[in-house]
Amino acid sequence: MKNHDAEDSLAYLDPEFLASDDARPLRIIAEYLNPLRRLRLQRVHDTIVFFGSARLAESGPYGRYYADARELARRIGTMAPGASVKLGLIHQGQEKTVTLTLGTLPNEKQADATPQNQREVPDSDVPKLGLTLAPASKVQGSDGNGVVVTAVADGGVAADHGFQVGDIILDVGGKTVSTPADVRKSLADARKEGKRAVLFRVKSSQGTKFVALPLGNA
Repeated sequence: MKNHDAEDSLAYLDPEFLASDDARPLRIIAEYLNPLRRLRLQRVHDTIVFFGSARLAESGPYGRYYADARELARRIGTMAPGASVKLGLIHQGQEKTVTLTLGTLPNEKQADATPQNQREVPDSDVPKLGLTLAPASKVQGSDGNGVVVTAVADGGVAADHGFQVGDIILDVGGKTVSTPADVRKSLADARKEGKRAVLFRVKSSQGTKFVALPLGNA
């Protein structure tokens, strides 16, 4: 009876071979075919693809593409499922603008042991200030600290004071915040104390800054 060792077995079942330099082309093509299969199963026909390469330095002539890809991922990451976004793209050789609704994969499930009545709403409004917020821990691309601004109402108090989508609120009235509920509580506490304005510590693309917002009926 013939002894089936690694040399006689099927190559694609041999872990040592698959990890070798000789099988590098197979690993590369697998990184293409596997995502392609997932997209086909989810009936996804058009995608935005991020390409990277160890041969291209961020400081080189193509470095701006790294920055562009990060900025696009950051902006999309600050938006909640169900939000609409306009994208300019090239499809079949033609430039076009499309409006898309962000969503999640149909089979995506997230474990959450938090009681239903204690769960934070993914995007929560602070209407009097013209802000829509989400916990940074729930937003891709953030470091998990603070509360992310996911929308700013045109002409609102926050917009007038320079708030932008993607800004991260770290403190409100000297109190660290991690959820929209924390922000609302800090605003309510400031009102009870008779304050007319409250100081926000905000992290933006330009760095960390302090912004004083008038309370009014916030």
